[in-house]
Amino acid sequence: MLKGALFIETGNIWLVNEDENRPGAKFDKNTFYDQLAVDTGFGLRFDFTFFIMRVDIGLPIRTPYKTDGKNWITNTNQAVSGAIFNLAIGYPF
Repeated sequence: MLKGALFIETGNIWLVNEDENRPGAKFDKNTFYDQLAVDTGFGLRFDFTFFIMRVDIGLPIRTPYKTDGKNWITNTNQAVSGAIFNLAIGYPF
């Protein structure tokens, strides 16, 4: 009934067309890799046979923007303060 999960994920969201209100948001095949965010985390899976309930905590380890001249988060307090809690029913795909 109870299972655990460890994960690492990466991604971002880009625009197809330029938007003057969101500079740098258009997808560019030459720079997209530098705009990826990365997080890691852990969670629990409650298997009730007829549905799965997921409880996850994600911690950022890389931002899609530079902070103090770098993207990678090396300060534990910064990672913990950016933690995200997710509660979901079912698997995402």
